[in-house]
Amino acid sequence: MNDFLTIIIMLIFSAFFSGVETGVLSLSPLNIVRGKQSILVWLYRRREMLIVTMLVGNNITIVSSTMALENILSRNQDIWTTIAGFTIQLIVFFLLAEALPKAIFRRGGIIFLGYVYPLILFFYYLFKPVSLFFFYFTTILVRLFPSRTELSRDEVIGFIGSNFVGDSQPIMEGFLLLEKTRAREIMTPLPEFISFDKDETISDITRIIDKANYSRYPVYEERGDNIIGYVDVRDFLEVPPSTKLSQILHPASFMPETLSAEKVRRRMQEDRLPILFTVNEYGSVVGLITFENIAEELTGDIVAHDQSHEEEDIKQLGNKGYRLAGNLDIDDFNDYFGLTIEKDGYETITGYLTQLTGRIPQKGETVSAPSGEFYIAEADLKTINTIIYKKNKVSE
Repeated sequence: MNDFLTIIIMLIFSAFFSGVETGVLSLSPLNIVRGKQSILVWLYRRREMLIVTMLVGNNITIVSSTMALENILSRNQDIWTTIAGFTIQLIVFFLLAEALPKAIFRRGGIIFLGYVYPLILFFYYLFKPVSLFFFYFTTILVRLFPSRTELSRDEVIGFIGSNFVGDSQPIMEGFLLLEKTRAREIMTPLPEFISFDKDETISDITRIIDKANYSRYPVYEERGDNIIGYVDVRDFLEVPPSTKLSQILHPASFMPETLSAEKVRRRMQEDRLPILFTVNEYGSVVGLITFENIAEELTGDIVAHDQSHEEEDIKQLGNKGYRLAGNLDIDDFNDYFGLTIEKDGYETITGYLTQLTGRIPQKGETVSAPSGEFYIAEADLKTINTIIYKKNKVSE
C-alpha cells in the first residue's frame, strides 16, 4: 500500500514540475504585465535556475516511482507482469505527468504560476544546492568547449564565393548589392508598422502588442510620422502597467532614405542600434529598418531563385488569375511572372499602378497595362491592399 501511495504522490509532483517548467518557459515581458507582476517578474529573472530545479525535481520523482513499482513487482517473478507494469507506468506518467500538465500550463501558465508560487518557492530553495551544481557545471563545460557561431560579413562572403557556383551565384550577389540598394528599398514603410502615442500607457497597448508579437514599437508625438523614439517590451518588467510610454522611451536614430543599405547596416552595427528610422528630404519619417530587413534583402534574392513566393504575396486563383498583395515588390513580381518592369520612382505594385493612372486606383476598378490587367479587389483612400492580376499573352 505504501508503494502505491508513493507512486501516486510522485505522479502528482511530476505533473507539477512538468507544468511549472512549461509555464516558466512561456513567460515573456509582455504576458507578465497581464498577471501578478511582482511574482512573475521574480520567476522570469530566475527562469534558467528554475528550469534546472524543475528538471531535478522531475528526475527525483521518476526514480522514486520506479523504485516503488519495482518493490511491488518484485513480489511477482513473472517477467511479463514486470514488463506490463513498467509499460503502464510509462504511459500513465507520459499522459498525466507530461502531456496534460504541459498543455494546461501552456494555455494558462500566467494564472497557474501565481497559484503555485509558494510551492515553487519551496522547491527552488530545497533543490538549490543540487541545481546550482548542475547549472555551474554546464556553464563550465560550455566555456571549456565553446562553439563559435558568429561570422563576420567578409567571412560569410568568402565562404559563399568559394563554395557556391552556378545557380547559387545570386547568394553572393545579395551581399554585394547592399551597396547599390537604397534604404527606402528595404525599409518597412510607415503605414505598415504599428506605432503608439507617447501618452499611452502599457496597459493601453497590451492587447495590440499581444497580437502583433514584436519586441520593439515606435512611439510618436501628435502625428504618426513624428517618431520620437521606441519602446522595448522587456522594459515593461521594470515598471507598473500604468506607466506612460514616454517614461520608458528609447531615443530614435534617423538616416536619409536615400543612403545605401550597406551604410545603414554599418551604422546600426557600429552604434548597436536595434532599430533605425528613415526620413525623406523634408525630415518626415517614412519607414524603419531593423537587421531583419537587411537579412530579408539578402535571403529574398535566394527565395526568388529557389522557392515559390509566400502565399500572402502571390496566390494563384486557377483560371481567374493571381491574387497579389498591394505591397508586393516589383522585383518579386518581375521574377515570378518573367517580366521586366523598371522601377521608376516606385517599389511596389501599388506604386506601379499609381504611376500608370496618376492617382490611387479605387476598389472595383480595373487598370489595363502592357503587363496585364489589374483588378483592385481591396483598397482605401490611401493605398491598395489586394489586387487580382491577369497576365497578357504578350507582356513586357
